[in-house]
Amino acid sequence: MLRFGVFIVLAKFIRTENCMANFMNLDVENSDCYDKSASKIKTWIEIINCPKGNDSENAACAGGPAPWNPNNFLSYGQMVIYAMQNYGCNCFSDNKAVDNINGGLNKHLVPGINGEPIDELDKACTILARRNKCLQIDYEGESFDDILQGRKVCDYLQGYSTFEDSDGKTYCGHEGNPLYSNESPFFQNPDNVDFFNINKCRGEVCAMDQQFIEAVAHILEDPFQFYRDNQANYNIYNDKNLCIKRSNRVMDACCGEVNFRTPYSTADKRCCDGKLIQIGSIEESILC
Repeated sequence: MLRFGVFIVLAKFIRTENCMANFMNLDVENSDCYDKSASKIKTWIEIINCPKGNDSENAACAGGPAPWNPNNFLSYGQMVIYAMQNYGCNCFSDNKAVDNINGGLNKHLVPGINGEPIDELDKACTILARRNKCLQIDYEGESFDDILQGRKVCDYLQGYSTFEDSDGKTYCGHEGNPLYSNESPFFQNPDNVDFFNINKCRGEVCAMDQQFIEAVAHILEDPFQFYRDNQANYNIYNDKNLCIKRSNRVMDACCGEVNFRTPYSTADKRCCDGKLIQIGSIEESILC
């Protein structure tokens, strides 16, 4: 997995740059892209599974009719959304959706946890949801000046850019700021520090998506075939017999290094040297 802090300069190898809307919310305007044309908005799963667009070897990349409505033709990106929405206990469930940031009627799909995961895809969604919870905790109370069309907070809906090197490897950020790791005096200037902070947010959201998508892209190579094979696992997030919560404690802190953090309740656990330790356990007396 890609970690921040170690980066070989790739600017001269850059082949293309993509404006990335959140892959479950293609309507989110991305303020971090130089070219905001709809043709450049892509999803990361599409980049992995459809490297040549509709002409890729994967026949699903050309899109196709929805299984529930043959007259409804959908693009590959739309197919991915339908395949993941309301899957299992924790994959972008309707009960975790948030209000539209642009004032529209449609809500945004975001990661959230309803219970223990049921399979590999649901497990990856659970990890993503935990990291999203840590994003909320880590940035709680922080705000930015009105520099992004009214977006003042760091949340999962922040857009970001990615670029590819000559080998087709995709990285977060863009040519001017690979991995969003630029800490130059320009960004530390008080007049520009909000841009620095929002770039930190973009980098963390991008890393969350990258880690998640690298874990699930192979599962969703043909999104509609996955849907057909797993129809019984959709819309079960409210079923308490299938989606069982391990604990009802409020998660109020996070543990672990950046981009790999896990939420926990301080009522029964502690974070010691980046590891979660049960309060009162032998490990606590040794490690904390």
